[in-house]
Amino acid sequence: MPSIEPDALGRLYRQHAPALLLYARQWPGAGEDLVHDAFVKLARQSPTPARILPWLYRVVRNTAIVAHRAAVRRRRREGVTGAPEVWFAAVDDQLDAQEAVRRLAVLALELREVIVARIW
Repeated sequence: MPSIEPDALGRLYRQHAPALLLYARQWPGAGEDLVHDAFVKLARQSPTPARILPWLYRVVRNTAIVAHRAAVRRRRREGVTGAPEVWFAAVDDQLDAQEAVRRLAVLALELREVIVARIW
């Protein structure tokens, strides 16, 4: 069976896109793009699915779930990489200002610049 005819695809879009859009909006961040992608995938299908409407709903649902999972993974990754680096384990481990000045004074200028730049 060949792929779907353009006229039939347009008719299906006009008839079912509003309901598919309402269905897609139940997932966070989902919307018109999911519906458009589903119809593009339908146009590329060869042969055309036997039951087109359930196929469209399944494609919208699966695409929304994949997009949601990707967003969750992206937020988790960005949270890990954006987390500040802990320099001191506890308040008791920190040097007082006078001790820090004394220790920095004995270092070579290049090392002192690197440490001061890293702390600030």
